[in-house]
Amino acid sequence: MVRHYWRLEGQPARQIIIGREAAYHGSTVAAGALSGMAAMHEQGARLPAVAHIKAPYQFAYGRGMDELQFAQMAAGWL
Repeated sequence: MVRHYWRLEGQPARQIIIGREAAYHGSTVAAGALSGMAAMHEQGARLPAVAHIKAPYQFAYGRGMDELQFAQMAAGWL
């Protein structure tokens, strides 16, 4: 639906959808492809041009960093 929207808006090159690792978006094929759960992908839930990045979870990925440092690092994942 999102890709169709961008085609209608005259920007068909906007194809990449960003999902988060370890995120759960549902159990349909499309939702499974967007989810960052490897088990869903192993079952065939794949779509083209879907990228996964880490969730901005400072406790796991930014220990010892202050909030601004971590925010800048997490923004860089995009």
